[in-house]
Amino acid sequence: MNEAKNVIVRLEGRAFIIEIEISEEEMISTVICSLSSLIDKGFPLRITHTSKQPLSRSQSMSNRVVKNIIDLSDWADDVRKQLRIQGARLSLHG
Repeated sequence: MNEAKNVIVRLEGRAFIIEIEISEEEMISTVICSLSSLIDKGFPLRITHTSKQPLSRSQSMSNRVVKNIIDLSDWADDVRKQLRIQGARLSLHG
């Protein structure tokens, strides 16, 4: 049997938040890809993407509307790039 993956689920007000370690790129990709079923049913997604740099107080935020699979793929590529950058920074400081 494989080792258990760490997943944190939080309920905050009206939000259901899933936290996955950034080292779990495959699991993150699976979660993002699962959103395609909503897009296929005609539901565009308004995505608010926030990120905070390790050991920094600065935070960035972007918003986008994902209306089709190409938009979702573009956003997933952006997330993968940020995961690699953030993972490399954590390795340098860890």
